[in-house]
Amino acid sequence: MAETKERSITEIPEELIKSATEHLWQFTVGFVGVETKNKVQKATLLGSGVLVKLNGRHALLTAAHVIDVLPRSGRLGLVLSMTPEQTTIDVSGINYLKIARGDKAEAGPDIAAVLLSSSVASAIEARKTFYNLTARKEQLLTAPPEDREGIWVASGFVEELTQIDPNPAPYETVKGFCHFGAVGGVDGYRVEGQHDYFVFPISHPPSSSLPHNFGGVSGSGLWHVLLREDGSGALSVHQHILQGVTYYQDAYVDGRSALRCHGTRSIYSVAYEAICRSEL
Repeated sequence: MAETKERSITEIPEELIKSATEHLWQFTVGFVGVETKNKVQKATLLGSGVLVKLNGRHALLTAAHVIDVLPRSGRLGLVLSMTPEQTTIDVSGINYLKIARGDKAEAGPDIAAVLLSSSVASAIEARKTFYNLTARKEQLLTAPPEDREGIWVASGFVEELTQIDPNPAPYETVKGFCHFGAVGGVDGYRVEGQHDYFVFPISHPPSSSLPHNFGGVSGSGLWHVLLREDGSGALSVHQHILQGVTYYQDAYVDGRSALRCHGTRSIYSVAYEAICRSEL
Protein backbone atom coordinates (compact mmCIF):
# COMPACT_ATOMS: atom_id res chain seq x y z
CA MET A 1 0.00 0.00 0.00
CA ALA A 2 1.17 3.52 -0.75
CA GLU A 3 0.84 6.59 1.47
CA THR A 4 -1.31 9.29 -0.04
CA LYS A 5 -0.14 12.81 -0.81
CA GLU A 6 -2.19 15.97 -0.99
CA ARG A 7 -5.95 15.45 -0.75
CA SER A 8 -8.77 17.86 -0.07
CA ILE A 9 -10.82 17.19 3.06
CA THR A 10 -13.86 16.78 0.81
CA GLU A 11 -12.15 13.84 -0.91
CA ILE A 12 -11.79 11.91 2.34
CA PRO A 13 -14.77 9.80 3.50
CA GLU A 14 -16.55 11.24 6.53
CA GLU A 15 -16.44 7.89 8.33
CA LEU A 16 -12.66 7.76 7.95
CA ILE A 17 -12.28 11.24 9.43
CA LYS A 18 -14.60 10.30 12.30
CA SER A 19 -12.63 7.13 13.00
CA ALA A 20 -9.29 8.97 12.89
CA THR A 21 -10.57 11.60 15.33
CA GLU A 22 -12.15 9.15 17.77
CA HIS A 23 -8.89 7.17 17.91
CA LEU A 24 -7.21 10.18 19.54
CA TRP A 25 -9.53 9.98 22.56
CA GLN A 26 -7.27 7.33 24.08
CA PHE A 27 -4.32 9.77 24.31
CA THR A 28 -6.31 12.83 25.43
CA VAL A 29 -7.37 13.97 28.91
CA GLY A 30 -9.24 16.94 30.28
CA PHE A 31 -8.11 18.72 33.46
CA VAL A 32 -10.97 19.48 35.84
CA GLY A 33 -11.00 21.67 38.91
CA VAL A 34 -13.34 20.33 41.61
CA GLU A 35 -14.54 22.72 44.32
CA THR A 36 -16.97 21.91 47.13
CA LYS A 37 -19.15 24.64 48.65
CA ASN A 38 -22.04 23.94 51.01
CA LYS A 39 -21.65 20.21 50.27
CA VAL A 40 -22.16 20.87 46.55
CA GLN A 41 -19.36 20.09 44.14
CA LYS A 42 -18.61 22.39 41.23
CA ALA A 43 -16.49 21.06 38.36
CA THR A 44 -14.72 23.39 35.92
CA LEU A 45 -12.78 22.48 32.78
CA LEU A 46 -9.26 23.89 33.15
CA GLY A 47 -7.60 22.66 29.96
CA SER A 48 -6.47 19.61 28.02
CA GLY A 49 -3.42 17.36 27.98
CA VAL A 50 -1.74 14.59 25.98
CA LEU A 51 -0.61 11.34 27.61
CA VAL A 52 3.01 10.58 26.67
CA LYS A 53 5.78 8.24 27.77
CA LEU A 54 9.53 8.46 27.23
CA ASN A 55 12.53 6.68 28.69
CA GLY A 56 10.43 4.99 31.35
CA ARG A 57 8.72 8.23 32.39
CA HIS A 58 5.03 9.09 32.06
CA ALA A 59 3.67 12.61 31.70
CA LEU A 60 0.91 14.82 30.37
CA LEU A 61 2.04 17.40 27.84
CA THR A 62 0.06 20.62 28.08
CA ALA A 63 0.39 24.41 27.94
CA ALA A 64 2.30 26.32 30.63
CA HIS A 65 -0.65 28.62 31.30
CA VAL A 66 -2.81 25.55 31.97
CA ILE A 67 -0.63 24.25 34.80
CA ASP A 68 -0.78 27.74 36.34
CA VAL A 69 -4.44 27.09 37.21
CA LEU A 70 -4.15 23.44 38.29
CA PRO A 71 -4.43 22.75 42.05
CA ARG A 72 -1.28 22.66 44.19
CA SER A 73 -2.90 20.65 46.97
CA GLY A 74 -5.78 18.23 47.33
CA ARG A 75 -6.94 16.46 44.21
CA LEU A 76 -6.94 17.12 40.46
CA GLY A 77 -9.87 15.97 38.35
CA LEU A 78 -9.22 14.16 35.07
CA VAL A 79 -11.61 13.25 32.27
CA LEU A 80 -10.64 9.67 31.48
CA SER A 81 -13.87 7.93 30.51
CA MET A 82 -17.20 8.46 28.79
CA THR A 83 -19.20 7.51 31.89
CA PRO A 84 -20.53 9.82 34.66
CA GLU A 85 -17.88 8.59 37.11
CA GLN A 86 -15.59 11.18 38.65
CA THR A 87 -11.84 10.56 38.51
CA THR A 88 -9.44 12.53 40.67
CA ILE A 89 -5.79 12.03 41.55
CA ASP A 90 -3.85 13.20 44.58
CA VAL A 91 -1.52 16.02 43.55
CA SER A 92 1.16 14.55 45.82
CA GLY A 93 1.66 11.95 43.09
CA ILE A 94 2.38 14.49 40.34
CA ASN A 95 4.77 17.33 39.64
CA TYR A 96 4.22 20.41 37.49
CA LEU A 97 7.05 21.14 35.08
CA LYS A 98 6.91 24.53 33.36
CA ILE A 99 9.15 24.06 30.32
CA ALA A 100 8.82 27.49 28.67
CA ARG A 101 6.54 30.52 28.96
CA GLY A 102 6.93 33.73 26.96
CA ASP A 103 5.77 37.26 27.73
CA LYS A 104 3.19 37.46 24.93
CA ALA A 105 0.44 34.84 25.04
CA GLU A 106 -0.03 34.61 21.28
CA ALA A 107 3.67 34.42 20.44
CA GLY A 108 4.70 31.61 22.80
CA PRO A 109 6.51 29.70 24.01
CA ASP A 110 3.87 28.15 26.24
CA ILE A 111 4.54 24.50 26.97
CA ALA A 112 4.64 22.38 30.12
CA ALA A 113 4.21 18.87 31.47
CA VAL A 114 2.52 17.17 34.38
CA LEU A 115 4.91 14.46 35.57
CA LEU A 116 3.27 11.33 36.95
CA SER A 117 4.42 8.94 39.64
CA SER A 118 4.47 5.26 38.67
CA SER A 119 1.35 4.55 40.72
CA VAL A 120 -0.65 7.38 39.12
CA ALA A 121 0.60 6.40 35.65
CA SER A 122 -0.45 2.78 36.19
CA ALA A 123 -3.93 3.82 37.29
CA ILE A 124 -4.35 6.01 34.20
CA GLU A 125 -2.89 3.37 31.89
CA ALA A 126 -5.67 1.00 32.89
CA ARG A 127 -8.07 3.31 31.01
CA LYS A 128 -5.98 5.26 28.54
CA THR A 129 -2.89 4.95 26.33
CA PHE A 130 0.40 6.79 26.68
CA TYR A 131 1.85 7.90 23.34
CA ASN A 132 5.46 6.74 22.93
CA LEU A 133 7.62 9.78 22.12
CA THR A 134 10.88 7.81 22.19
CA ALA A 135 9.76 5.51 19.38
CA ARG A 136 9.15 8.48 17.06
CA LYS A 137 11.76 10.99 18.19
CA GLU A 138 14.49 10.31 15.63
CA GLN A 139 12.16 10.21 12.63
CA LEU A 140 10.33 13.40 13.51
CA LEU A 141 13.48 15.40 14.25
CA THR A 142 15.29 14.27 11.08
CA ALA A 143 12.66 13.41 8.45
CA PRO A 144 9.12 14.43 9.44
CA PRO A 145 6.32 13.84 6.90
CA GLU A 146 5.36 16.64 4.54
CA ASP A 147 2.80 19.01 6.07
CA ARG A 148 0.39 18.51 3.17
CA GLU A 149 0.22 14.74 3.54
CA GLY A 150 -2.95 13.36 5.13
CA ILE A 151 -5.00 15.47 7.53
CA TRP A 152 -4.38 17.33 10.80
CA VAL A 153 -6.55 17.08 13.91
CA ALA A 154 -6.55 19.34 16.98
CA SER A 155 -7.87 16.96 19.64
CA GLY A 156 -8.97 18.25 23.04
CA PHE A 157 -11.82 19.28 25.32
CA VAL A 158 -13.87 22.37 24.47
CA GLU A 159 -15.69 24.27 27.22
CA GLU A 160 -18.35 25.58 24.82
CA LEU A 161 -19.52 21.99 24.25
CA THR A 162 -19.91 21.17 27.95
CA GLN A 163 -23.32 19.69 28.75
CA ILE A 164 -25.23 19.69 32.03
CA ASP A 165 -27.89 17.12 32.94
CA PRO A 166 -30.04 18.60 35.76
CA ASN A 167 -31.85 15.31 36.46
CA PRO A 168 -29.25 12.57 36.36
CA ALA A 169 -30.56 10.30 39.13
CA PRO A 170 -29.06 9.20 41.43
CA TYR A 171 -26.72 12.22 41.15
CA GLU A 172 -27.74 15.80 41.87
CA THR A 173 -26.11 17.15 38.70
CA VAL A 174 -23.87 15.69 36.02
CA LYS A 175 -21.64 17.86 33.87
CA GLY A 176 -20.29 16.30 30.69
CA PHE A 177 -17.02 17.59 29.22
CA CYS A 178 -16.85 16.93 25.49
CA HIS A 179 -13.87 15.72 23.50
CA PHE A 180 -13.70 17.36 20.08
CA GLY A 181 -11.43 16.96 17.08
CA ALA A 182 -11.10 19.90 14.69
CA VAL A 183 -9.95 18.64 11.29
CA GLY A 184 -7.99 20.59 8.69
CA GLY A 185 -4.44 21.47 7.77
CA VAL A 186 -1.60 23.61 9.07
CA ASP A 187 -0.10 26.87 7.92
CA GLY A 188 2.41 29.45 9.06
CA TYR A 189 5.19 27.16 10.32
CA ARG A 190 7.98 29.11 12.01
CA VAL A 191 11.06 28.51 14.14
CA GLU A 192 12.12 30.90 16.90
CA GLY A 193 15.07 29.93 19.05
CA GLN A 194 14.66 26.41 20.38
CA HIS A 195 10.97 26.27 19.59
CA ASP A 196 8.90 25.76 16.48
CA TYR A 197 5.25 26.57 15.85
CA PHE A 198 2.30 25.64 13.64
CA VAL A 199 -0.81 27.68 12.90
CA PHE A 200 -3.99 25.60 12.56
CA PRO A 201 -6.65 27.69 10.75
CA ILE A 202 -10.30 27.32 11.78
CA SER A 203 -13.40 28.90 10.31
CA HIS A 204 -16.90 29.46 11.64
CA PRO A 205 -19.45 30.17 8.89
CA PRO A 206 -22.75 31.69 10.11
CA SER A 207 -24.62 28.38 9.77
CA SER A 208 -21.88 26.24 11.32
CA SER A 209 -22.55 24.04 14.35
CA LEU A 210 -18.85 23.91 15.20
CA PRO A 211 -17.68 25.55 18.44
CA HIS A 212 -16.84 29.23 18.15
CA ASN A 213 -14.69 29.49 21.24
CA PHE A 214 -12.09 26.75 21.73
CA GLY A 215 -11.48 27.57 25.39
CA GLY A 216 -10.43 24.39 27.18
CA VAL A 217 -8.50 23.04 24.21
CA SER A 218 -5.24 24.65 25.41
CA GLY A 219 -2.70 21.90 26.04
CA SER A 220 -4.34 19.52 23.57
CA GLY A 221 -2.48 17.59 20.90
CA LEU A 222 -2.13 18.62 17.28
CA TRP A 223 -2.03 15.34 15.38
CA HIS A 224 -0.86 14.59 11.85
CA VAL A 225 -2.93 11.67 10.52
CA LEU A 226 -1.26 9.98 7.56
CA LEU A 227 -3.43 8.03 5.14
CA ARG A 228 -2.76 5.26 2.66
CA GLU A 229 -4.68 3.78 -0.22
CA ASP A 230 -4.91 0.27 -1.60
CA GLY A 231 -4.90 -0.79 -5.22
CA SER A 232 -8.58 0.10 -5.60
CA GLY A 233 -8.06 3.60 -4.24
CA ALA A 234 -9.74 2.93 -0.88
CA LEU A 235 -8.30 5.05 1.94
CA SER A 236 -7.35 3.97 5.46
CA VAL A 237 -5.43 5.51 8.36
CA HIS A 238 -1.72 4.73 8.26
CA GLN A 239 -0.38 6.60 11.33
CA HIS A 240 -1.42 9.07 14.02
CA ILE A 241 1.60 11.29 14.74
CA LEU A 242 1.75 13.81 17.57
CA GLN A 243 3.30 16.94 16.06
CA GLY A 244 2.00 19.81 18.16
CA VAL A 245 0.56 21.12 21.43
CA THR A 246 -2.10 23.84 21.28
CA TYR A 247 -1.71 26.94 23.45
CA TYR A 248 -3.67 29.91 22.01
CA GLN A 249 -6.68 30.86 19.87
CA ASP A 250 -6.61 33.96 17.69
CA ALA A 251 -9.57 36.34 17.62
CA TYR A 252 -12.08 35.82 14.82
CA VAL A 253 -11.83 38.07 11.79
CA ASP A 254 -14.47 37.61 9.07
CA GLY A 255 -15.44 34.24 10.49
CA ARG A 256 -11.87 32.95 10.59
CA SER A 257 -9.58 32.22 13.51
CA ALA A 258 -6.62 29.94 14.21
CA LEU A 259 -5.15 27.79 16.92
CA ARG A 260 -1.49 28.42 17.65
CA CYS A 261 0.49 25.32 18.50
CA HIS A 262 3.99 24.29 19.47
CA GLY A 263 5.59 22.06 16.85
CA THR A 264 7.72 18.96 16.53
CA ARG A 265 11.00 20.42 17.81
CA SER A 266 9.29 21.82 20.88
CA ILE A 267 7.93 18.36 21.74
CA TYR A 268 10.65 15.93 20.70
CA SER A 269 13.65 18.07 21.57
CA VAL A 270 12.91 20.79 24.15
CA ALA A 271 10.07 19.14 26.12
CA TYR A 272 11.59 15.67 25.75
CA GLU A 273 14.93 16.71 27.24
CA ALA A 274 13.28 18.76 30.00
CA ILE A 275 11.17 15.80 31.11
CA CYS A 276 14.18 13.48 31.02
CA ARG A 277 16.15 15.86 33.28
CA SER A 278 13.34 16.46 35.75
CA GLU A 279 12.60 14.77 39.03
CA LEU A 280 9.16 13.80 40.31
